[in-house]
Amino acid sequence: MPVSQDRAPLVAALASHLAVSPARLHLPAHKGGRWVDPEFGQLFQARPWALDLTELPGLDDLHSPSGPIAEAQQLAAQAFGAEETLFLVNGSTAGLLALILAAVGPGDVLVLARNCHRAAFGGLVLSGATPAFFPAEVDPLLGLPVAVEPARLEQALAAHPGARAALIVSPTYQGFASDLDALAAACHRRDIPLLVDEAHGPHFRFHPDFPRSAMAAGADAAVQSLHKAGGSLTGSALLHLQGPRLDRDRVRLMARLVQTTSPSYPLLASLDAARRRLATRGREDLGRAATLAQSARKAIQDLGLTCPGGDYAGRGVVGHDPTRLLVNVAGRAGNGYWAEAHLRQAGVQVEYADPANFLALVSPADDPAWLAALVTAMASLPSGEDGGFSALSALLWGTLPPMALPPAQAVRLAPSWAPLAESAGRICAELVCPYPPGIPVLLPGEVVPPGFPEALATLAALGCRFPGSDLLGRGLAVL
Repeated sequence: MPVSQDRAPLVAALASHLAVSPARLHLPAHKGGRWVDPEFGQLFQARPWALDLTELPGLDDLHSPSGPIAEAQQLAAQAFGAEETLFLVNGSTAGLLALILAAVGPGDVLVLARNCHRAAFGGLVLSGATPAFFPAEVDPLLGLPVAVEPARLEQALAAHPGARAALIVSPTYQGFASDLDALAAACHRRDIPLLVDEAHGPHFRFHPDFPRSAMAAGADAAVQSLHKAGGSLTGSALLHLQGPRLDRDRVRLMARLVQTTSPSYPLLASLDAARRRLATRGREDLGRAATLAQSARKAIQDLGLTCPGGDYAGRGVVGHDPTRLLVNVAGRAGNGYWAEAHLRQAGVQVEYADPANFLALVSPADDPAWLAALVTAMASLPSGEDGGFSALSALLWGTLPPMALPPAQAVRLAPSWAPLAESAGRICAELVCPYPPGIPVLLPGEVVPPGFPEALATLAALGCRFPGSDLLGRGLAVL
């Protein structure tokens, strides 16, 4: 039966969301244009459609920059402490793909922490590289990976002396930072590059109370999602390079291959504008956001809830982003999804929830009333039974499943489907990845460990999303 074409469901959904206008404790950091470079903000507000241009004379070409884009990238490199910076309009995912493709090829070994983002899996498949995973440190209360211990990386590098590069995440989505100086030193003693997924830390360089940036710590490359904490538009990101260990020509080539040939000029301009705002007013802006977040953190802690901050110690953590409010609700609200739903009903939209926590993101754009509404809603949070969900999450993220096949080989084989309850011991043929935070718990080619089917079923029943999977329906794709 023909479907009427007079509807625009996504347009309607956006209009409906804006009509409600909840407190924005989520990405992107500009929070609806409240924190932007003044010149770009006025231009974008006045003529948004007119800015949607192509590679016209005087506007340069992202794939062969020699004019204003080249100059903007040079200014960004100087501001962020890099030798060279590339603008990205396909998100940090494009930057990670470009780095992995430039650093490793078919059969090469890439050492990487198990808490890497799903984008790294794409790099493994496209490059044909063989992953050598090592565990990140998991906090049992939070049920989350929080950092990478340098000793773990040292052990992985010693076990794989032919590795071509190492990839780690710092900071985590929740703001926990690893010891990048020690991690870079471990790689450089073997003359291999350290690649850092710094998607959530583009602002660190611009205020002394934030953790040390990857470039300052000596990493060879870092990818940053400037929209997450720097005020640019969603989908825009930066790729920073320094040192001699990566072939720059190859990185540029791979960036051209994985990015669109029709780059968005509003996204490119937003990167330039956000860099200017951070470079000229970042210390003031970020100091204001940190103060606002710290006040909310103390109020949440006064309610008897765990909300870690700069005093968090151990498990490889050397710093924390003060603008990340991770609230553990184990023993208070049953699970994080329940707490998130309660907050939404109270007019507060947080960034995400997981089985034991929710995450609220603060930026210089925030209205103090938003944080007050968060604290008020938390004070009225109904009590619920603790289902031990932190332990389930810790099991999934704290276990290294055995690898039977490299991911690049496994994804090219025809799968069958097994009921989730009967999948232990089978070779997984799909990416099982709770999103957010986007950290895979099973990759194609890995053997499903004991306990995983039960844990995954429990989390899926709670409301945890596994994009692309139908774990409670047709089951798990297996080989």
